[in-house]
Amino acid sequence: MKRRVTINKRGYTVSSKAEEVNLLKKLQQEADDQAAIAKGLGDEVLAKRIKKSAAKIETRVQAQESRLARLLRDDEEILLLLSA
Repeated sequence: MKRRVTINKRGYTVSSKAEEVNLLKKLQQEADDQAAIAKGLGDEVLAKRIKKSAAKIETRVQAQESRLARLLRDDEEILLLLSA
């Protein structure tokens, strides 16, 4: 089941939550690289803007990873209850 997610006003199609997390991590790394380049070129304002975007993506990555960990923990608890 493919679904569409919007990150930084761009649409992406992903097939799972894990793929979405991987995409978010990739986009965060790209944003960090772009911020470093902008800072190296002396454009502090652009670097701060890009870092702010990267921070938003990081927050979303952490939320998705937390949600996936919680779902995994819930699945393990259900399996334990069913096996008892």
